[in-house]
Amino acid sequence: MLRTVFGASEWLCSCGTYQFDDYSKMVAPRFDAEKKARRHAEIFPEDCQKAFALGARIATAGPNR
Repeated sequence: MLRTVFGASEWLCSCGTYQFDDYSKMVAPRFDAEKKARRHAEIFPEDCQKAFALGARIATAGPNR
């Protein structure tokens, strides 16, 4: 029903990203700052490329795809 009203949709999930700009200023033992930094360096650029591609598809698609 939502597709009929709004058209097709897509989503992209980027997990394990930063919650804070500087973990040294926060008391958040639940988060592993080193692991977050590693993921941000290795995986986040790929997620950004996927988000850009998704945006390009959405921008160039017709109203009802």
